[in-house]
Amino acid sequence: LDYMFSKPIFRNNSFIADGRIPKQSAHRITSLLCEQKLLTVVKPGAGRRSTLYAFEPLLKIVRT
Repeated sequence: LDYMFSKPIFRNNSFIADGRIPKQSAHRITSLLCEQKLLTVVKPGAGRRSTLYAFEPLLKIVRT
């Protein structure tokens, strides 16, 4: 969660590397947060490029 506050727009591969968490855990966390509408998919993954996510609740606070 600290990672998402420091980088509210991120790719899953950087979340795995910078957050130092296993790949399966990162995918499970991002999936659960997307289901709860806390993360939104900015750009879906394609080929070797991983999905780009946005931590929208924090971004809404920053925008106002």
